[in-house]
Amino acid sequence: MELHFSGTDSKDAISELKKKTNLRLKLSSDGAVTYKGKPKNDIDKKLIEIISSTAVDVNVNFTTDSKVTGGSFDGNIKDGDIVRTQQRAHLARLLQMDSWYGMPEGTSLFHEILESYIGGVESPNAPPVSGRKDSSGNYETTSVEYLNAHSKASKFDSNFIEPIIEITVDKNANIEF
Repeated sequence: MELHFSGTDSKDAISELKKKTNLRLKLSSDGAVTYKGKPKNDIDKKLIEIISSTAVDVNVNFTTDSKVTGGSFDGNIKDGDIVRTQQRAHLARLLQMDSWYGMPEGTSLFHEILESYIGGVESPNAPPVSGRKDSSGNYETTSVEYLNAHSKASKFDSNFIEPIIEITVDKNANIEF
């Protein structure tokens, strides 16, 4: 299977992901990400694994939806021998996080891709992340599939810094930083 990009910022996203890897990446007209080159580090090796996987098809939909803080684990479905994942990503906000926390460009984007892949490998038929406001009004999730994938993706890349994002949600569910 493959890594697929769709949505508003797909072309910009491939440019950002190129900054995270030594591989030469290309986005086809149907949104498939392909690579050339030999891996020089663990990030390169993991990207090759994701792109070359025959068991997991990672799909990242780029959006400018104000309800997406950076990325959103939208679960996956097992379709025969293939798990098809869904992840939403707000590229501008991911780039802001990289900048705010001093992470190398493309780090937050790679995290979203890896989170989706890990979810597909370890939790086939995982539901989309869900959550609720706690007694203090803070959003919390109890989605074990998401929490597992997010935790493992966070630990994989030593450059990734877990963002602390203070947000407010208005009555229309729009997110404000």
